[in-house]
Amino acid sequence: AVMGVSAPTTAKAIFVSAQNRHLVVLGPDSDLLRVKWSTSEDYTAFTSTETNTAGSKLLDGGNELLMGVKTQKETLLFTDSVLWAMKFDGPPYTFGFDRIGATNGIRGPNAAKEVDGRVFWMGASDFWVYDGQISMLPCTVLPTVFDDIDADQSAMVYAGANRPFNEVWWLYPSDGATECDKY
Repeated sequence: AVMGVSAPTTAKAIFVSAQNRHLVVLGPDSDLLRVKWSTSEDYTAFTSTETNTAGSKLLDGGNELLMGVKTQKETLLFTDSVLWAMKFDGPPYTFGFDRIGATNGIRGPNAAKEVDGRVFWMGASDFWVYDGQISMLPCTVLPTVFDDIDADQSAMVYAGANRPFNEVWWLYPSDGATECDKY
């Protein structure tokens, strides 16, 4: 570690907040339900003081944070069973957190995508959307996907958007595959 640097050494995911450029770390140093952020524009200062905006929040619900997805109004944080909204509030707490609701999880750390203000994700056994509320997506190919996906390779599921056609795609490994071979 570098002298005076209080940054986490490991993380489940990281991103930079749009407001005041805080480095946000999900699951820092194996604290799997903690969100930790640096002071504005200093990615090395994570220790909260009276003169900076660094801080952290321990979320409840679930076993670990898996990913964050930025939207125009907030950043959605996915645990393995709960969806949270993280919003910039400014001083004195910097960020506020609202529990949106329980989910059946998210398939992997890249399994969600924001499209036109809505966030779509692949759950453990269904497809979901958040547009102010959590809703299951009706899907005619649901059994085809979930009967064939290799559950041991969930970390490889990747969501993407084909914006000209208003489509969200999920790439996934089929049963027995070690790489994505279906969409």
